[in-house]
Amino acid sequence: MKEHYKFTSSTLNQQKTNIEKAKIEGEIISLRRQLEQLNIDADGVDFSMKQTYKEMIQSRQEALSQLPASR
Repeated sequence: MKEHYKFTSSTLNQQKTNIEKAKIEGEIISLRRQLEQLNIDADGVDFSMKQTYKEMIQSRQEALSQLPASR
């Protein structure tokens, strides 16, 4: 017998939040790797490029902190 699931707006909102969190966390990981690569290949990379990556990481961390906590 099939089980029937009742999806409430709260459940759907939580799922959307979890998807958004995973997306932002993936972006942070990707940006950190790119920044690490810039630090390894430091020749010819200017300070402003590194600072831009740091700011992009920080803005995503702030966005992540503003999402509702998981239940």
